[in-house]
Amino acid sequence: TIQNVMGHLLVYKRGVGNKEEVLSELKPQISGFVAATPFVYVDAILAHKGQLNGVMIEGIDINTVGDVLDLKGRIIEGSAEIGESTAGSGEEFPGALVGKGIAEKFKIKVGDVVRLVVPMSNELDANTFKPKITKFKVNGIMNYGRADFDSRYIVVSIQSAQSLAEVGD
Repeated sequence: TIQNVMGHLLVYKRGVGNKEEVLSELKPQISGFVAATPFVYVDAILAHKGQLNGVMIEGIDINTVGDVLDLKGRIIEGSAEIGESTAGSGEEFPGALVGKGIAEKFKIKVGDVVRLVVPMSNELDANTFKPKITKFKVNGIMNYGRADFDSRYIVVSIQSAQSLAEVGD
């Protein structure tokens, strides 16, 4: 079951808006409303040790996600921390949590640095893409309880996901 890693109700909003605006519309319509947390989904490519795999990056708000989801309870190795962390060479990389299927396929261990690539459309030529690459340090490995999630999902902070996809706040 993925009951504690996926919200009971997911609301997608395109364009500009903020959490308070969306909640002001929803709360009156939902009996027994308990909590909410913003998120961002970004399609990307994981590039590690010469291998590539399509992944879904889930950007979460580290301050409110615990009110809605129990990601910490799904960590099987490492920690659920996804703030800035050091890679040992003086460089700092944002932290990430990877599904156990990704970790097994790519032989990723806690502490490894991985590259996530988002194909961005070229502003000058809509038919071409330019890759945007960001490195993340793997701080934890998760067991979602579903093979399709374990082999595809990577969790980062919402700020990291927004920056990587260049979607703004």
